[in-house]
Amino acid sequence: MIGIILMSYGGPESVDEIESFFTHILQGRKPSPEQLKPIVEQYLALGSPDPLRTKTKRQAEALQYVLNQSGMTEIKVYPAYKHASPYIEETVGLMIAEGVTHVVTLPMTPFYTAKGVGQYQRSVQDEIEKRELTIPVSHIDNWFLHPDYIAVIASRVKEALNWLPKSAREQSTVVFTTHSQPGNEEKHEEYVKQFTGLAERVATKLNVTNWKIAYRSARQKQNWLGPDIKDVIHEEAENGKKGIVTCELLSLTNNVEVLQEIGIECQEIANTLGIHYVRTEFLDDSIDFIHALANISKEKLSELEVLNV
Repeated sequence: MIGIILMSYGGPESVDEIESFFTHILQGRKPSPEQLKPIVEQYLALGSPDPLRTKTKRQAEALQYVLNQSGMTEIKVYPAYKHASPYIEETVGLMIAEGVTHVVTLPMTPFYTAKGVGQYQRSVQDEIEKRELTIPVSHIDNWFLHPDYIAVIASRVKEALNWLPKSAREQSTVVFTTHSQPGNEEKHEEYVKQFTGLAERVATKLNVTNWKIAYRSARQKQNWLGPDIKDVIHEEAENGKKGIVTCELLSLTNNVEVLQEIGIECQEIANTLGIHYVRTEFLDDSIDFIHALANISKEKLSELEVLNV
């Protein structure tokens, strides 16, 4: 049996797990009460369970269904998380126990970085080696320029642009966002290249000429990649733009961090500046995205000669 391990950052299963979740992120160091309070408030403000965790599970279920329905019945998809249970390591153990003979990793982010996707992949490989097994591992990564994925992103941008009033649509800017990284562009050359390349492809597909890239979630008191999305909104308003459409390209699944910064804080800035603001929908477990993932998976598996697909 082929096991696809669908990997994401993870999230708490209940309010009671928020502290332990962030303790794991901080490598065993508990967040202080001052650090924890605003985090808990953000989760409580959702009024629902953590979306990243629940949506990732549904993505795995939906991907397996689509693959199985296409005749690939020997494939099972397992959701796994970096900072929450089921952890990547324990999921590898489950896959082995259930008789998986070839492990295929699939990260829920289109961009590859050594500290991001690379770390996910190493966790899988290390767990197999720790068990002294020779199960082969293959990786589905760097799928950010797959035409099916670009088409899905483009459809979300088009819907967001159409949501703007006609009076603002022609004087609006599409801003593609991703998580910032500490350091300059030279240090993160490949990451910036992937991000910019995807943004350009989506804009070209839609014939959008007024677009920019921006970064979010940079920490203070450090040099991070820029420009910051909030600064870009201010600049565009000063330049006379009537609307902003933001499209997140790294986090494809609904999550608290992006909702807070892009969904709430940027909206408040735009409201204060008197310009229209709309963000694209997360891809989550939407049918077109799942079919895109299925096609990406089939093509990669075929290239790797894992299956006769």
